[in-house]
Amino acid sequence: MGGLVAYELDKFEQARREVYIYDLAVRPAHRRQGIATALIARLGEIAARRSAWVIYVQADYGDDPAIALCEKLGVREAVLHFDIQIEPAPRGSQRSSGLGGSGSALRAVQVRWPSGRSS
Repeated sequence: MGGLVAYELDKFEQARREVYIYDLAVRPAHRRQGIATALIARLGEIAARRSAWVIYVQADYGDDPAIALCEKLGVREAVLHFDIQIEPAPRGSQRSSGLGGSGSALRAVQVRWPSGRSS
């Protein structure tokens, strides 16, 4: 019925961890039933256990249902978002094992409804 993908991000300039909701979706037939709110609440439990400082999410202008959900759950921040274009990797190049060399600062968390299991 719905799912959420979030990333746990360690901050360099501050000794804290943040969780970014990358994707949140609920099937159209199941919207307006509290599923997205329940998914975010479950993510909040996971984030608290992992000592995260905050969960943050981006909403696009014109996506009124997403904006309403975010305003119900959090505080709007005035930030700028930039898309930085990347050049495609040359054919045959090796894919990196993660950001920053030996390890990755990104850890994915998936929450699904109705099972509520996460990874």
